[in-house]
Amino acid sequence: MRPVYEVLIKPASRHGLSPLDKEVIDLEKARSCAFQANYHLIWATKYRRKVLLGLVEVRLLEVLKTIASQSGFQL
Repeated sequence: MRPVYEVLIKPASRHGLSPLDKEVIDLEKARSCAFQANYHLIWATKYRRKVLLGLVEVRLLEVLKTIASQSGFQL
């Protein structure tokens, strides 16, 4: 029996990997499985009011990038 990750990264068509298949290649592998965990975080205020503007926006982006680089996340 072939490992799961070999099956998942096999090209879906003769034209190469589709965009979705390219994401599947970056799998974590354990003894009996292969997996990938992704998170999509959306911050929204009530009524979608714009409150993260100017210096607040710049500083928040700096903090998030710092945390992401320390934790190995991608923004």
